[in-house]
Parts: sequence; C-alpha cells; structure tokens
Amino acid sequence: MDSTPAYPARSTDRVAIGIQIQLFGSDLEGKAYSQDARTLEVSRGGALIATKRHLTPEEEVVIRRERTGKEAMARIVGQVRQTLEGFVYGVKLLDPDVNIWDINFVPLSEAERAVARTLLDCAKCHLREVVYLEEFETEVYHANRFIYRTCKRCRIDDLE
Repeated sequence: MDSTPAYPARSTDRVAIGIQIQLFGSDLEGKAYSQDARTLEVSRGGALIATKRHLTPEEEVVIRRERTGKEAMARIVGQVRQTLEGFVYGVKLLDPDVNIWDINFVPLSEAERAVARTLLDCAKCHLREVVYLEEFETEVYHANRFIYRTCKRCRIDDLE
C-alpha cells in the first residue's frame, strides 16, 4: 500500500531500551528458525528490533524475551534500515494485551495511538481505506516510501 501520510501529534510512549530477544519463525521454504535479536525501542504495541536475519514484511514471528521467557506473536511491518551488524525492522505485536516488555503503557484508542493517518490501497484487492499507522509502521513507510498491508476484508478472507 502506498500513499503520503498526514501527521497528527505523537500520542504514544516509545522507550529506547535494548532488550535481548529471540525470534522464532519459518522461512519462505517452511524451514523453522531461531534467531537472536535485540530491541532498540519498544512501545505498547510493537518494537524496533535489530537482527542479523533477513525478514519479510507480513511475516509472523514469535518474540521471546531471553531474561523472562515471556513470548508474544508479532508481525514484521518492514525493514527500516540496514547496518553493518544486520537489519533493523519495525514489528507489531498481534495481541495488544500481552505485556512482553514488562513496562506499563497507558492504553490509548486507535486514533490516539496513531502517529500518521493515510489513505492506502490494499496490496491484494486494491480497496482504498483510511489507515492509522503506529510509530514503527510510520518509520517503515518513511524508510521505503511504501508499506505492505492488506485491508481488513482481505485479512478476514485469509482466515476463512
């Protein structure tokens, strides 16, 4: 999906903190993997992570905190940048009620969480919809000038 976002005032907490994590997932060939990684920043609903492994947008992974063993499912939003040590990705936690970071964030509505609002075209059916982007999604958009997303209708169709 591609468009130009409009920016309301930031209304979500974002904390710069390095937390050692492990990523568990399956590659494009279906082979399971485990990869060490770390957070650069976290928020209630996601994180900016650094890893040596190349990941793909929309890929779902399990994030496990090394120190506590807490786990959460997450979706790779996209790559923000590449460094000498590897890749930096924005990730979105799939269950907003899971507090994997052990940080108390004030709950906010969808509009309050958003740092950008934009009109996007669905990558599958080309339906246009207004989408609220959270901070890590916005960062991915700025790094790539696009963001891959499917609309609510296509996500529901994929589940059936």
